[in-house]
Parts: sequence; C-alpha cells; structure tokens
Amino acid sequence: MREKFSYNEFLDLIEKSEWQAYEYKNKFIPNHLYKYQPIGSGMMRTKRIQTIKKEEIWASRVKYLNDPFEFKMLYASQENDEIREFYEDVLDRNEIICLSGKWDDKLMWAHYAESHAGMCVEYTLQGNRKGQVIPVAYVANRQSYDDEIKTWLENKGQALEQMVEQKGMNGIQRRQMHSCGKIMYTKDSVWKYEKEYRIVTRNHKDIENDMLDSYKNQKGSLHKTKEFGLSLSKIYLGMNCTEENRNKIIETIKVINDNRVRKATGRSKIDKTIMYKELEDMEMIATVWQIYPDEKLKLRYKKIC
Repeated sequence: MREKFSYNEFLDLIEKSEWQAYEYKNKFIPNHLYKYQPIGSGMMRTKRIQTIKKEEIWASRVKYLNDPFEFKMLYASQENDEIREFYEDVLDRNEIICLSGKWDDKLMWAHYAESHAGMCVEYTLQGNRKGQVIPVAYVANRQSYDDEIKTWLENKGQALEQMVEQKGMNGIQRRQMHSCGKIMYTKDSVWKYEKEYRIVTRNHKDIENDMLDSYKNQKGSLHKTKEFGLSLSKIYLGMNCTEENRNKIIETIKVINDNRVRKATGRSKIDKTIMYKELEDMEMIATVWQIYPDEKLKLRYKKIC
C-alpha cells in the first residue's frame, strides 16, 4: 500500500529538522496540480479568461469556501476569548488556493467544472517550489484544537522575538506554530475523493494595511501564479465545452505562449521560431486538450492546440 502523508509525522520531523520535515512532505507533492473551474459566458467568461491570460490564480477567503463544514473538523473553544479570537483571526486573514492531484475525476468535473462544460487547468511546479504546497489530511471524527492554540499563544511572543532578532525558532516552537496551522489542511473524510492540495497565503492588502475595510467584504483575491512556483502548462476542456468557449481558450493559450516567447527572446536577435521550440522542449509552452470518454467510460484526452 502506498504511504500516505501524515501531518503528525510532519510535526515530529519539524521539531527535529525543518529540512527533514519539508523533504518528507515534498515526497507527496506531485509535479503537476490541477484546478477545476467553469468557463461560463459573458462577463464571467471574460474575467476568467483575463485571469488565465495574466497567469493569475484565485485564492478564496476561508469563510467563503464551498463547504459550510470547512475548518469544523478541528474546533476551538468558544468560551475562552483568547482562543476564540485567535481561531477567528486565522480564518479571517488567510486565503486558500485549492488544487487537485488529478485531472480525470468525474465527480470533480461534475461539481466544479460546469458538469463537464468547463475546464481543468494544469499547473507545473517549477524547480524546487513545493514548499508552500501541503496535502490535505482527511479525518472521520472532529477533534479539539484548543491545546495547540493555547500552547502557541503562551510561547509565540518569545518565538517571534527570536525571529526578529534573526535567531530563528527552536524545534519545539516550530512544532507549536505548525500545529496551529493544521486546521488549514484538515477536512472531513467525505471529501477525500478530491485528493486536494492547498497553498495558504495572505492577501497583500491585508499585510500592508492591516485588513482594509474594502477587503473585509471580499471573497478572496488574485495572485500571480509565479508567487507559488506554478506555471500554467495545460488546459483540459470538458466533453460538453461549447465550440465558442473552446475557441476562446485556444486564443488565450496562443497569447500566453506568444508572451512567453517574447519574454524569452527579449531584445536579442534570437529567432522566435527557435525559441518557441526551445521553450516547448523545456515544457514551457502551454497546450489545450479536449476530454472524451472511451468505450470503458474512462476519461481520455487529445491535443487540439
């Protein structure tokens, strides 16, 4: 049986060595991650295509995620004001990018990609950029989160002071901090078919302006994919994708590839055709694929651009 990622083992390792912990975690991160999404029509389609063209990705604020039971598998006491405020602050300030480990899940196509009329965007992790990606842990029973929060609150002052003085946190402090982060990567086991991976980030406006009023009512924000080492490499179109949407996506991918070639050539005299071939060999040229079912009802795909 294939080994599964264990957040508790990750915590054990991070107390000993941060390098060992991330080496362990990164074993479970694939080189390609996927984002199922609708294409839509009208203004929705225009916005989504602009996001792809700019090579941006949406990060949702926690309270606007689709599962109303999200972050309920680990729960915090509502009677202790300090614990409750910390818990609410974690949920309010952080944003999450949700990705899947597979492109061919029929339920994901049905739930997140307009019943196979949408698309699934493939991102390739560039270089050694797996550090921010963490697999979701699926649990069957709810667990109290109070002890982790309480321990971190008691010790975070000293830990943060050491960081400011560039001394770094010790192993126990690292474990305490990452134990509090566990809530962001724990879901009910009914969702395990999603094979989800997450990137947790914070909105730039939040960091710079300490929760601007204009941000408090937003559902999330867009980030450049390169912030997380993600590079758009393929777009899979659902079997029910309209011809109009298919053509829009193909046009968008051509623009992205032209921009990549232009950036790679710069002001040099390198022939663009040669550079296109070089980028293609380096898997830096994005492509479009159409999904179809075979006779066994498995999902297949063929390249169309």
